[in-house]
Amino acid sequence: MSKINQYLPPVLNIFSSSRKFWKSVLSLLHAYFCRLNIVLKQLFIYITIAFVISGCASQVAPTGGDKDVTPPEVIRSNPDNLTIHFNAGKINLSFNEYIQQGDFGSEIFFSPAVDENPLYRIHGRTLSISINGELKPQTTYSINFGNAIKDIAEGNILTNYQYVFSTGGYIDSLKIKGMVKGAADALPKENMIVMLYSDLSDSGIAKSRPAYYTHSREDGTFEINHLKAGIYKLIALNDLDANLMFSQAGEDIGFADSSIDVNDTSGFYSLVLFKSFAPKQKVINTTSSQPGKVTIAFARHLEKPEVTLIGDGVKRSILQFNATKDTAYIWIDDFVSDSIFLSIRDTNYADTVGVRMKKADEKGKISPPKFTLVAAPRKGRLSLSQEPDKPVEFEFATPVVSINETKSLSLLSDSATQRSFIKPAIVSDTATNKIKVSVSFPFQEKMGYKLIIPDSTFMDVYGRYNDSTSIQFLTFEKTETGNLALTIITDSVKHYYYEFRSSEGELISKAVLREGPNALTFSSLRPGNYTLRVVEDQNLNGKWDTGDYWKHLQPEKIYTYSGEITLRANWDLELEMKIGVAKRSLTNNN
Repeated sequence: MSKINQYLPPVLNIFSSSRKFWKSVLSLLHAYFCRLNIVLKQLFIYITIAFVISGCASQVAPTGGDKDVTPPEVIRSNPDNLTIHFNAGKINLSFNEYIQQGDFGSEIFFSPAVDENPLYRIHGRTLSISINGELKPQTTYSINFGNAIKDIAEGNILTNYQYVFSTGGYIDSLKIKGMVKGAADALPKENMIVMLYSDLSDSGIAKSRPAYYTHSREDGTFEINHLKAGIYKLIALNDLDANLMFSQAGEDIGFADSSIDVNDTSGFYSLVLFKSFAPKQKVINTTSSQPGKVTIAFARHLEKPEVTLIGDGVKRSILQFNATKDTAYIWIDDFVSDSIFLSIRDTNYADTVGVRMKKADEKGKISPPKFTLVAAPRKGRLSLSQEPDKPVEFEFATPVVSINETKSLSLLSDSATQRSFIKPAIVSDTATNKIKVSVSFPFQEKMGYKLIIPDSTFMDVYGRYNDSTSIQFLTFEKTETGNLALTIITDSVKHYYYEFRSSEGELISKAVLREGPNALTFSSLRPGNYTLRVVEDQNLNGKWDTGDYWKHLQPEKIYTYSGEITLRANWDLELEMKIGVAKRSLTNNN
């Protein structure tokens, strides 16, 4: 017992100390977690505030209120716009609102062009432009923004903003204006590159970039500002490869006949854009998009082409062309060959080409077009309406090569109790060799007809015969049509021909014009719109010829009647057009 009493106080002291120790530990842990809780609460508050601030600064369109229709404005630029002795490596443009991130590299351009592409970066409401490489000394630069600057909210565009600076002691202030139109259609051409070259040699546009350039607007107009006085070559180009040079045969080009002298701000120049002559005839492309048909695209217009199939055996074929006669279509009675070879001969040209053919498969997934009827609209007419004094014409999806002479077409009218039997004829377009079937008959006015085509009447290029089918049409009264009296007056110096077409582009009449007044009459024209153009035929070949930059040849001029030519039912319209003499005049009689 004495020994127990001897050890008990130390043991109790140990437990007492242990209790104090663990109490201290628990007290420290409590304080730690309390402090951690405070920190977590503070962190949560900070995160919440950050989200609120971020949400306030998000570049999103506001909701409610009137629609924003105001484009962004530049409120500050560094360096200032129109700075002289410019030597900065970066330009900062600050706007009054947030702007969209666009394809600035292709939409914004420097004139003159810089050697290395600038870098564009948006931070906040500021657009930074970092200039790489060296700038030319004593040179005025303009940065043209086009439609690149748009606001975030509604996409409102700051159009045609310019930032201008000079590495010299003054800003060049001369300018030129002008218009770019297409040679073939006389329509304004948008987004064409208009360039000024200080290198006046012909080859300069093919080996170097211009001294100045801009883009034509939607209406075809252009303006090049901040020019240095001097003599320049003026060029318009559809720059397909975006290298600021005339480097591809397919690029449309227009040029001023002579160098221009830039010495004030009043210069206005009209440029006619055309696809230049290829240096020589060649095959550009060969394809077979369907079994039994080959398409060959040529670099130049064909004159009197002959295409012959090379190989064993004689296969039935038909040769046709597009309207400009620079593409040939060969229909060949061959659905199984993997490839064929063709011999091509034309004036001063001969070649042999191989074509990988599209083959017909047994499952019918790939097959030639069916030998079915295709509606053929008349000149200026709808396909279901027919002039009573003209033959009915129709065509098939594949060319017709022969008619079964033992067969006849039968014609039923709304008023007749008996049918008439008619022998059809094959006709072809002299320019394209497109094949149609023609049916002549003394049709009555304002009468419904049904033309019945028996089976096996026609055979196509593939040796197939047609299924029985029919065509229904309605002839109209002459009082439903209009008449046009057209007078074209030309000068005595040049040679011209005219083309009169429907609004759908169908050629109604084409003929050579003589010197002085040419009186033309067109009767029983269906009500609608028509177009008239006169071509200055310099080489008397009866077709419009494009230009040639390398030979300094402009395309042949086309004069388009600029007013509306609208015919109404039972109207007589009188129209006069003068070429190079006076303005057009127009009268009509009801």
